Amino acid sequence: MRILVIAMICTVALVQCQVPENAVVQETEPLVESLMQFDAAADAKTNLPDAVTEADADEEVAHSPTTGDHDDVSCDEGEVLCPDGSCAAECPKLELMDPSAKFSYTFKPDPTVLSRPPSVAGRKEDYEAQATNALGTQTDMESRAITSAEQSAGLNFASHDAALDQQTQQNAAKKVEVEKLMNIAAAHAADFKSKSAEHDTSVANVKKSKIEEQKQAEVVAQAKATLAAEEANLKKSKEHVTAMENEEQNRRYSAEYAGQQYETAKATAIKADDDLQEQIHETLEKDKFRKVAREAVEKAAKAELKKVHSSKAAAPASTETCADCTTLPAIYTQAGGSCADCADWAKKGECEAGEYQQFMGRFCAKSCGCKAAAPANLEQTDLKMPTKAK
Repeated sequence: MRILVIAMICTVALVQCQVPENAVVQETEPLVESLMQFDAAADAKTNLPDAVTEADADEEVAHSPTTGDHDDVSCDEGEVLCPDGSCAAECPKLELMDPSAKFSYTFKPDPTVLSRPPSVAGRKEDYEAQATNALGTQTDMESRAITSAEQSAGLNFASHDAALDQQTQQNAAKKVEVEKLMNIAAAHAADFKSKSAEHDTSVANVKKSKIEEQKQAEVVAQAKATLAAEEANLKKSKEHVTAMENEEQNRRYSAEYAGQQYETAKATAIKADDDLQEQIHETLEKDKFRKVAREAVEKAAKAELKKVHSSKAAAPASTETCADCTTLPAIYTQAGGSCADCADWAKKGECEAGEYQQFMGRFCAKSCGCKAAAPANLEQTDLKMPTKAK
């Protein structure tokens, strides 16, 4: 029980020695000055491409890495180690900031007049990346400080090194936090510079647009001066167009009517010509077929008389080979004949007709009952064909 009470007392004492979160921390002036004053040569050294940071003499707080090395501090008997690293019988209390106090602007914006942005060479993304790295380091330092505080409380302040390491880690975390905040400010400065340049471009564009607007206004004024006369001319032109359209419609109706009359007359003339040509063609074809038939008949008659004594009696047509023709010689088809007419010719009695009997026996044997065939010594074109059935 006694050990627990001693541990609680040590914990309360440790809490009283820690720096409150709202305590006033003095601003690091060299960091602000280094942010406002840009040196290209120094910046080339402190932002090396291999991610190695080389700190200048006045940038040790902002860029130097934190270490765990420190000198051992021993206080006399009756004294305690204070957060600022000094030994005293009682640590001074830190002044708390008045809640009503307001922070002052480092870059105070003006709603009507924009001041020139600070001269920063780095990009916004670069500073934001450095701020992110610093935040990670800050978090690590704060974690170490908490670990050291827990170790110090657990050992009942048996070692001043743990308390000093705690304060050292807290100070290092604050330094890293300052570095982060400065990089964030630098990132905003770079963004401010970029936005100011864009604003300057916009101002120039506004001036240019106003000049163009003035020129266009003069052009519009000149155009309005002649608009009334041009509108009057337009009205006359429209009236003339209306008159011409009416005239065009009347003449189009007349032309369409004349065209219809022409088409009717042309169709009548073409029909009459077609009928005439058809009649002439039929007359010529009939005369041609008549001459061809007459010549064929005369030729067949002469051949029949010449061979009458030497011909043999025709044998009866064989029922096995008896059939109507499938194709007539060209001389008969040109005269209008066809094998399909055999049945009609047989019904008319052409099979027994003397002048057509040989033709019917040769080409229409089946329709004639296969009674007799034409003499074999007669040419097919020497036979007289019956007239076409109607």
